[in-house]
Amino acid sequence: VLASLLALGVLPASRAADPVDMIYWSNFVAGSFQRAKIDGSDVEVVMTLSGVYPNSIALEEERCWLYYSDMSGKAIRRMPIDGTGHSEIFIDMSASNDYASSMWRERGTDMLYIVTGSESRLLRT
Repeated sequence: VLASLLALGVLPASRAADPVDMIYWSNFVAGSFQRAKIDGSDVEVVMTLSGVYPNSIALEEERCWLYYSDMSGKAIRRMPIDGTGHSEIFIDMSASNDYASSMWRERGTDMLYIVTGSESRLLRT
């Protein structure tokens, strides 16, 4: 799949797969979130947000949320996985002046694990 994305000129900042044969990724420069089938077909833009620099994403399939770190707003936000609705702040990181460089959800739990960028800490919600 990554080779298919690269062939299309897409360099994902972060990517995550769901169990329904879809892969999601963020485009840091465009501020967009895209998805495609695991085989690289049916590429579509889920949502584009103005002034947002999405660095890392994680999926929560059970509740249909896509979590992402916004480097411009120093926050972890979430939005519906299908791109409908709006983005909301889930964790405000502006006080620490840090951002999430990587994050993932632990399936079957409410845990979101976050690796911070500037302080290299591992956090858990």
